[in-house]
Amino acid sequence: MIKSFAITPAAPAGMTFNTTTGSLSGTPTSVAAATTFTITATGISGVTATKTFTFAVVNAASYTIGTTGPSGGKIFYVSTTGFPCGPTMADTCNYLEAAPNTWSGGTEDPKIPWSGNTTTAIGAGAQATAIGAGYKNTLAIIAQDATANRAATAARAYNGGGNSDWYLGSYDEMNLLYLAYTTDPTYGIKPGVETYWTSTEYDARYAWDLLFTLGRFGNGGLKANAGSSVRPIRAFGGVTPALASPLFTLSASSETATVKAAAKGFTVTSTGGAIASFAISPAAPAGMTFNTTTGALSGTPTATAAATTFTVTGKNATGTYSKTFTLTVVAQVPYSIGATGPSGGKIFYVSTTGFPCGPTMADTCNYLEAAPNTWSGGTEDPKIPWSGNTTTAIGAGAQATGIGTGYKNTLAIVAQDATANRAATAARAYNGGGNSDWYLGSYDEMNLLYLAYVKDSTLGIKPGVETYWTSTEYDARYAWDLLFTLGRFGNGGLKANAGSSVRPIRAFGGPTPALATPLFTLSKTSETATVNTAATGFTVTSTGGAIASFAISPAAPAGMTFNTTTGAFSGTPTATSAATTFTITGSNATGTYSQTFALTVIVAPTYTVGATGPGGGKIFYVSTTGFGCGPTTADICNYLEAAPNTWSGGTEDPKLPWSTITTSTVGPNAQNPGLGLGYQSTLAMVAKDPTPNMAGTAVRAYNGGGKSDWFLGSYDEMNLLYLANLADPTYGIKPGVETYWTSTEYDMRYSWDLLFTLGRFGNGGVKTNAGSSVRPIRAFGGATPTLATPNFTLSANSESVGAGAAATGFTVNSTGGTIASFSISPAAPAGMTFSTTTGAFSGTPTTVAAATVYYITGSNATGSFTRKFTLTVTLGTPVIALSAASETRTVNTAATGFTVTSTGGTVTSYSISPAAPAGMTFNTTTGAFSGTPTSIAAATVYTVTATNASGTATKTFTFAVVVAAPAFTLSSTSETRMVNTLATGFTVNSTGGAITSFSISPAAPAGMTFNTTTGAFSGTPTTAQLDTVYTITGTNASGSSSKTFTFTVPVALPAFTLSSSSETATATIAATGFTVNSTGGQIASFSISPAAPAGMTFNTTTGALSGTPTSAAAATTYTITGTNISGTASKTFVFTVKAYVAYNVGSTGPTGGIIFYASATGFPCGPTLSDTCNYLEAAPSNWFGAGADTKRVWSSITTASSGAFGPAKTLGSGYKNSLAIIAFDSTVGIAAQAARAYAPTVGGITYNDWYLPAIDELNLMYTKRYLIGGFIPDRYWSSSDNGPAYAWASGFDDAGALSLSSTYQEKNGMYIRPIRAFAGPVAPLAAPAFTLSATSETVAQSVAAVGFTVINTGGDVASYAISPAAPAGMTFDTTTGKFYGTPSTSAAATTFTITATNTAGSATRTFSFTVTAPPTCAQGGICVVGDIGPGGGRVFYVNASGFACGTTLAATCKYLEAAPNTWNGGTSEPLLVWSNSRTAVGSNAMGSAIGTGAKNTYWINTNDTANIAAKAVAAYRGGGKSDWYLPSTDEMSALYTNRTNQNTVANLFQPYWTSTETTADLVVTVDFAASGYVGTTDKRYSMPTRAIRAF
Repeated sequence: MIKSFAITPAAPAGMTFNTTTGSLSGTPTSVAAATTFTITATGISGVTATKTFTFAVVNAASYTIGTTGPSGGKIFYVSTTGFPCGPTMADTCNYLEAAPNTWSGGTEDPKIPWSGNTTTAIGAGAQATAIGAGYKNTLAIIAQDATANRAATAARAYNGGGNSDWYLGSYDEMNLLYLAYTTDPTYGIKPGVETYWTSTEYDARYAWDLLFTLGRFGNGGLKANAGSSVRPIRAFGGVTPALASPLFTLSASSETATVKAAAKGFTVTSTGGAIASFAISPAAPAGMTFNTTTGALSGTPTATAAATTFTVTGKNATGTYSKTFTLTVVAQVPYSIGATGPSGGKIFYVSTTGFPCGPTMADTCNYLEAAPNTWSGGTEDPKIPWSGNTTTAIGAGAQATGIGTGYKNTLAIVAQDATANRAATAARAYNGGGNSDWYLGSYDEMNLLYLAYVKDSTLGIKPGVETYWTSTEYDARYAWDLLFTLGRFGNGGLKANAGSSVRPIRAFGGPTPALATPLFTLSKTSETATVNTAATGFTVTSTGGAIASFAISPAAPAGMTFNTTTGAFSGTPTATSAATTFTITGSNATGTYSQTFALTVIVAPTYTVGATGPGGGKIFYVSTTGFGCGPTTADICNYLEAAPNTWSGGTEDPKLPWSTITTSTVGPNAQNPGLGLGYQSTLAMVAKDPTPNMAGTAVRAYNGGGKSDWFLGSYDEMNLLYLANLADPTYGIKPGVETYWTSTEYDMRYSWDLLFTLGRFGNGGVKTNAGSSVRPIRAFGGATPTLATPNFTLSANSESVGAGAAATGFTVNSTGGTIASFSISPAAPAGMTFSTTTGAFSGTPTTVAAATVYYITGSNATGSFTRKFTLTVTLGTPVIALSAASETRTVNTAATGFTVTSTGGTVTSYSISPAAPAGMTFNTTTGAFSGTPTSIAAATVYTVTATNASGTATKTFTFAVVVAAPAFTLSSTSETRMVNTLATGFTVNSTGGAITSFSISPAAPAGMTFNTTTGAFSGTPTTAQLDTVYTITGTNASGSSSKTFTFTVPVALPAFTLSSSSETATATIAATGFTVNSTGGQIASFSISPAAPAGMTFNTTTGALSGTPTSAAAATTYTITGTNISGTASKTFVFTVKAYVAYNVGSTGPTGGIIFYASATGFPCGPTLSDTCNYLEAAPSNWFGAGADTKRVWSSITTASSGAFGPAKTLGSGYKNSLAIIAFDSTVGIAAQAARAYAPTVGGITYNDWYLPAIDELNLMYTKRYLIGGFIPDRYWSSSDNGPAYAWASGFDDAGALSLSSTYQEKNGMYIRPIRAFAGPVAPLAAPAFTLSATSETVAQSVAAVGFTVINTGGDVASYAISPAAPAGMTFDTTTGKFYGTPSTSAAATTFTITATNTAGSATRTFSFTVTAPPTCAQGGICVVGDIGPGGGRVFYVNASGFACGTTLAATCKYLEAAPNTWNGGTSEPLLVWSNSRTAVGSNAMGSAIGTGAKNTYWINTNDTANIAAKAVAAYRGGGKSDWYLPSTDEMSALYTNRTNQNTVANLFQPYWTSTETTADLVVTVDFAASGYVGTTDKRYSMPTRAIRAF
């Protein structure tokens, strides 16, 4: 298990190396040359292993459109901000690069199918269109159909530039390639009418393709057809370019404008790089202007023009981008009412000025057009529900009434309920005239349709009592509908009912008509005038076309005048008349428009309070000035009338709920309490809750006197009824405790009600309770009375005042008719005065009296009005204040105490609780507290109470009596005394209050005593201590006081020595450690830093270090510190722990190499052979970084020898030899220098003791070559010299010259492997243990066997043996245990026992070996011409050296085999056309050499879908083989040469097809009837065809 990882050198800037997982990651922040990093893993046992990693950091390039990309293609799009990309769109890219058109091996892009699956759509995963989405699309396509040679699989298989991220571009990506191609034809797009596949799926059968000649997309690309070409692209990130590709959108893609009318044109929104300039082609039409800076097109076209497509191109330094805009200019065609509209309906409204319209009211329209009544497919308009949702109002979005608002309303209705066959959805679904802008008309729009229908019945409105839906919502349950027979709107259309018909309309713009339809409004729609009094009448406001004249029918009444020019109606009616409806009609050349006005002329009556009103009730309020009233408070009224109490059909007013809704408020329209506002409040109540038999709905349903304007009175209106009822009980209000509802809401649960017995309002009326009665009222205007009902308010409604104190009383404010006189009942109390002229009440009451209700009545000729006032006269309660709130006084000292001030009723007596303390006096008459306290007392709260007949008043006073605080001095403030010497200490002198006890902190030291009664400190200290500050505290009831005393008992400083200053120990072996000898003051304790190493113990009492270290550790300096109270002393100790590691031969050494020799006795080693080593370790095979040993010359100096150049041969002498060689020849890179340069770092330690092995060491390595591993079967240098020009080397092959030691010229290059020698404990030799690389093998006779090698897993093996002996042709190596060779005789399965032996014992393994008879050619054996091959055909060509073969010529074959002549199912060769196409396959199908036929065939089938011969042979599966192909020229010639061996070659009188193409028309043929003549034949001829294969 790996414990940790390390890297050297350190990870580069910006990169992080994880020492736990060994991973290297991050973003490099600076450029760096290629650097080799060594990664070292350390196991928990200390064993290490290394690997290397080479890392280079280069500057990222930036690209522009048209430049060559990093993968050899061309950049066609650049983004400065980046876009999502990659397989999951989680990456960010800046560039798009297109592959060259030769990407598939030909000279142009191939045509291949998109997919073979045309039954199931891939779905959203392959339907993205955006830039960057192509990769994700492509992967989704392949996930459904991974068949090779499809558009997606071919694009993904391309690895241009060594990158595997090519894909099929999305819709938008291929459009960008098209735009780049339009300005740069070098992108190599096919000329002519050519389409290219995108990766964007359309549906199960089709995918989007792009016609490059027009830049037009189509969704008609049948996936299975090979009709579109394929060009791979890739997206990649990089340095953010300074400028992105231009990219933009147009505000519109087309427009139909009207000549000589301002066109909308378009504006440009840039979505890519900054655009330097714009261009348009063709030029902008006459009257229109194109801005080359902003790209905007605007203006007024001056001539008609057919639809013209303009190309708008934006350009910057990176390239161009284009969009198209289609403009049609038509002649002006105005419409008139009744004419057929552009969508087949009838025009029913015309406006010369235009009106807002459209889905967001942002458009301007001039016309309204109604669909024909057959629009839904029947003969008349259908009746369907408005909506299925009757619980939630849509709100303002569907409640607009104006002309042009219907479209917006309709969309809001559909947004809430999109169910088919509803009024709005049906209207929106209609597309008459090919237009999709039909909708349900708003309130005003449907009214215009009604007015048009009145004049023109051909609009096809249903006859009879028929209502039509509008799109204007009334509330959650209802929508407005229009009764066409009367032209009357209603809000009772329940949305869910199919009771109203539907007629779609549409609004549209166009040339402004010379004259619009007349349209106008009246300033009023009705009036009740008084005879011989000027009437208001009305004026006309034109809202449509200019009106030529007005008419009124019937004629204006006597005294009134109608103006036929302005339409105004005015004058003074001279005779009374019943309500008469007048029709006012405005006319112009386009038609007429009418409105109605109702006029009533009456004799004005006047009423007084109590009189019977016009509605059959009683007048309860009269105003001479009038007040606002009516549904919107816009009317003026003078009277309030109350219905009789029998209004509901019973004998008294009914009790009803106010509402069923208590979860939300009605709102502000029902919360105003004022006079005249009850009507408005009641309407708001009913709109919120139209439930029958509620307070609001019940009064609105009442029509007493034929009046429909009854309502529930507001707060103030019901108060006026209460006041009238006080003076006149004939109003029929219920007797007793009865409340009546008002229409004034309090909150969502409660409404105001009025208790009539008291005239008191309450807001506790729960709306849903039927606990309050209901009385309708109405307000109306009339002749102004000469005198109004008296009405007034009081400045106050009640007062409570003490007897003898001046009362506030009240004054009167008249709010009604002039009051003649006032009265009060009962009479004013003693001391108070009431004015009968002003109604004022004032004075000072002299007598206590209970609450008394006084009725104040104001009277005039019309009646009287009464208010109530309650007066209570009481005796005043006491009110007192103390001169002080608290006091603390020392015992026997005169106290200040307090006095009392009375500010309320006269106090008859005072008391105190508890009783006054000793020495203090309390006066019960004055309340004063005074005296001198004589005893200590804690703080006590005293309550002082003042009393009279009306009650009491209290105040509190806190009083404490305390003793004097303690104070004292010490006889001494410090002392220093030696251990065991009598101390002076100190005594205490008290200077303040008596001290009850003393304390000391900290506690007195050993040997010293502290007296808690006297405070004295004395004794003989027995223990040394540093300066210590003691705090002495004296305490009594009033507090405490403290003093300090410093006491010191000194001791000598510590000093000591260690028995040793350093030690190098071995892990798991007891260490010597050290002991301590104290040479100074007694040491209290010892410490060590850092902590003692694992296995070692440090004694903090004695300071000794001892134990057995458990793990290796580098030299560490430990600081040992002795401490006593006087200070510290320190010594250092250096402790090193070597690892106790015993290795076996074959195990991994301390630096990651392999141990190949171990000696318990040791051998001389090191630079001078003066060291003793136990092990030899060989470097791993990747020591040089490339995974294999390196070749080096031994020396470049071959003319002389030093004598000590490196002659030593023995084990351990290689280090000394290597140093001598380097000293003699300093050339960099020679064998010894390269070996010495190897210096791996493991566990933070660099090992630089590697060297070139001596010959004996090298020969020992040879015997252990399989154990060490990685040797190349070639010669390796030793460091042993053999004269001026020669040195020893050994061959590392298993046999032959390369397995011997010999001397070779030093200038030769040979392989080297460094070793190192080191010391350490050697484990006892373990018994052999090993495994074999294989346990059995079956091989054919004369075929080289794999055999086996030995993998040693135990002790070093001295020799190997095999039993029985190795079979003929096989070799067994007794040194390495390897079994190899080529068996020369067949033999049954034989079990061989392999035995490994050393001095510790032996081990065995078995190996089963079978030699079968030689295989036939068909079985994979050696073949000769004429043999039956593995595919069932005849071998006709043999090349023992091999030849290149396969579809990429990357394989090696020896044989060619021809299929039998029945290969195609007939009795002889088939006669096949080579191809029906004259399109050249290209250079990939022109190979003529042996082995090239497979490649030719592959490319014929790839590039020529019309071929027949190649397709047929590729489909042949003879012998279960799928690699049959059409032979090349030389292969067919070889078949001709050996045709007699085929004996199945038919048609010997004809040429045979080859796969070698020469031109688009011609292919090479070999004539079997003309001595193998090689010629060419037209592809479209039928020729004999034979399949062959290479193996």
